[in-house]
Amino acid sequence: MATLSLYLFNLLPLPYLDGSKFLDNLLDSVFEDREDFFTYDLESLNREVQAQGRTGSRWKGTIMKIVHVTAVGSIMTCILLALVNAWG
Repeated sequence: MATLSLYLFNLLPLPYLDGSKFLDNLLDSVFEDREDFFTYDLESLNREVQAQGRTGSRWKGTIMKIVHVTAVGSIMTCILLALVNAWG
């Protein structure tokens, strides 16, 4: 039971846990460019991405921040409610 609990806790999208890495890779696959990268020159592609910026990476960063804050807030709320319940 302890192993299952640690497994599920590790899948939460909290910073520095595996759930955060899983969410990062999931968002990478959702916001990836659909073009074939092997048909472009790598130097020109790198300059173009640096000059224009990627809108997918902006959305990914925003979603990651929202999910991290929500997960940490949920954990903190559960801890506070448990403390209130223990004292009440």
